[in-house]
Amino acid sequence: MSTLDLEDSPTYSPGDWIGRGKTFSYADLPSSVVKAYQDAIKLPTHLRNDLIPPASTPISDFVNIALPPPDQDLLHTKVEEWFSSDPPDSEVDALPERPLPPARLLRLLFEAAPQAWLDSRLSVLDPRYKEASRYPLYAITLWRDLAFVATAQRQWEECVAWLSNLIRDAKYASISKDLRAARGELLTLPWDAGIRMGKVTTPTSTLARLLGPRWLCDDLIELMLEDLIARQRVDRRTGGGGEVIGGIAVMVELKRAVRNKEFNQNLPFLHHIERAVKAKTCRGLWFPACVNGNHWVAFHVNFEDQVVEYADSLARSGVAPSPKAEVAAIEKWLRARFPARYKTRGPSATQNQQPDTSSCGLFAISAIRTAVLGDVALEAAPVAVARERVSWFQMLARHLVKTDLQNVQGSDLA
Repeated sequence: MSTLDLEDSPTYSPGDWIGRGKTFSYADLPSSVVKAYQDAIKLPTHLRNDLIPPASTPISDFVNIALPPPDQDLLHTKVEEWFSSDPPDSEVDALPERPLPPARLLRLLFEAAPQAWLDSRLSVLDPRYKEASRYPLYAITLWRDLAFVATAQRQWEECVAWLSNLIRDAKYASISKDLRAARGELLTLPWDAGIRMGKVTTPTSTLARLLGPRWLCDDLIELMLEDLIARQRVDRRTGGGGEVIGGIAVMVELKRAVRNKEFNQNLPFLHHIERAVKAKTCRGLWFPACVNGNHWVAFHVNFEDQVVEYADSLARSGVAPSPKAEVAAIEKWLRARFPARYKTRGPSATQNQQPDTSSCGLFAISAIRTAVLGDVALEAAPVAVARERVSWFQMLARHLVKTDLQNVQGSDLA
């Protein structure tokens, strides 16, 4: 479609677009046509209010709300069978009483929905049932949002169960007071508000990863780093110490520079560090990176001693993924931008070994916190790890903001 075509059709007219053999493309279609589709797929506000739990619902109430389970049966239906050219004859009120379509099918339905709408598919069917009810296209949105809510509910249920089990476990008696306090705070949290620290905003559900043996995601790592940076800023002992804490973006910039073979442009954080080193206001850089997509490691560049090292909580286990690519990226940056020769010591930064398979993020953050802020290192014991998880949960939960991220999260399945 040419620019002229777009300019000549600013107003949406169904007869010009629906059932005319056109291809749906967000990039090529006029905004008025895209908006018409979005209006057709949008769940009306009154139905959302009736069928979706408010984001502000406390977790104590949220975990007790009856929600449809996902359909566990293998469905041998084609996506086209879920769309009809006939207009809707039923509202979606009854759908929450039925099992949800499987997640994979929901993704396929959302992928197919724009073209189906443009091809004059006016309604949605449910081939799992013999009755021939036809629902508005926004039935797909309702299924998607209910699937998101059900997933969140399971996560919060698991958090409550994890805390309750530890409270009953004699091995964790020394931290039972902390566990009970965390459970009390958890139950009062809104199930889908927002957490905001610095430049990071994420849904409350992100905190669920802390309350259980779960791997920490990027957003959690960034939230924890924001806390360390804030502490460093007000700590007279460490605020002017010259150690800089960087985020996940450090390794992103390093790898992009290596990939592009260009260390001179579009690297804002690295250029900031270079200027600080030259001005003698930065003597070291600490930052985390996810190695092999599943293991957090804390890296340190010592600009005074010209040394690269890292803290790896699996270094002595024999199963840790090697950070060769990450170290190589750091070394290439240093060779390209600094005159001194740097040595790589490997996993020489002080680091205890994690006692499980999921707490590497906690240990990476602990290594940075210990080096920069002088805190005691996280112990390699299950009780210490549980206490650390609870402590971080309580601290981050204080940054709750009145932000409804439900629509953002629900769109993940689209």
